[in-house]
Amino acid sequence: MKAAVAQLAPGNDLAQNVEQTVHVLREAQRQGARLVVLPELCVSPYQLGSAPLESWAEEVPQGRTLQRWLAEAKRLRIYCVAGLLERAGGRYFNTAVVLGPHGLLGCYRKAHLFGWERARLTAGNQAYLAVATPPARLGVLVCYDLRFVEAVRLSALGGLQVLCVPAAWSDAGKPQPWDRYGFSGAAHLALGHAYANRLFVLCANRVGKEGTVRYLGNSLIAGPSGHPLAGPASATEPALLVQEIDPALADNKRVGAHNDILADRRTDLYSLEAREPEISKSSRPRRQERHRERGRS
Repeated sequence: MKAAVAQLAPGNDLAQNVEQTVHVLREAQRQGARLVVLPELCVSPYQLGSAPLESWAEEVPQGRTLQRWLAEAKRLRIYCVAGLLERAGGRYFNTAVVLGPHGLLGCYRKAHLFGWERARLTAGNQAYLAVATPPARLGVLVCYDLRFVEAVRLSALGGLQVLCVPAAWSDAGKPQPWDRYGFSGAAHLALGHAYANRLFVLCANRVGKEGTVRYLGNSLIAGPSGHPLAGPASATEPALLVQEIDPALADNKRVGAHNDILADRRTDLYSLEAREPEISKSSRPRRQERHRERGRS
């Protein structure tokens, strides 16, 4: 199947942002894509630390933006993963929805909140979202979630083939946002996860600036080999990457004739209560003795 990731620059006009996403869905379908991934909070600014959240939030599934996406997915007969600000029971969530020709298929609330989100949003309670669609078995994480290797490995253990990641990778806290090849750390991370877990990883990021924050672009489609099949996209310009992928390739976890990345795991060693290395034990008395000597002096 063909999959697409859309790199966008949402602004401060909700209606215009929604129209931008609809245009991208139509263009991706025109180019043959059956699955389209849009960025995190893709119809609003991302930097909402001091903004009135009510202005940008909507309920799922009855919100107007989601209803518009559902209508397009039905008309175009495509599947889509997209990020928006969700309001539910007086709380707000950074949410990614999965939708298809027959309606809403899943809703994932970002589990690992970043920066301003920690003060204003509620974290989700799922490690990842799994959705079976005719094109592929999909997994969903949102941006900062990708840093947590446990969530990605659980996705692989769950039999997922394509990991979809709506993102807002920025230069916040990053003295060197891109390396000499133009890759951000997040792009390297996505490629590493694809390689380590033999998954397709589809990341859709933003571009542009909000205040002093720059978004890093670099949207990409990574294959199970760990190589980019499409992208990383420009660091500064919107883009639509469309790439033919075979999700079934992610079912093969073998590495050569003798190894399998899931079967070879040493789960007996991975407990946090694992024994302390002997070298550390033997050196502890000397450290304690030095502390006592300093106390006497």
